[in-house]
Amino acid sequence: IATPPTDNRVTYFGTITKSSSSTFTISTPKNETFEIKATAGTKYNDKYKFSDLKDQKVVVIASSATISGKTTLTALRVHLLP
Repeated sequence: IATPPTDNRVTYFGTITKSSSSTFTISTPKNETFEIKATAGTKYNDKYKFSDLKDQKVVVIASSATISGKTTLTALRVHLLP
């Protein structure tokens, strides 16, 4: 039986503080800051899309962490909270 692949998913809760053409930055309640890349495969809740990610919206991010010299976070699912 083969060993299952390593699960590199991580979850963050925070507030969007900055966004650009394909990335956004969140700040967590613990004052941690993470830059997260959005791709064509990123899923959003309800009818939201990347352009809806504005400053000060509280979000929950489920993302994958890939380590290649440094940590790169790529959003898999983004949930905008009311």
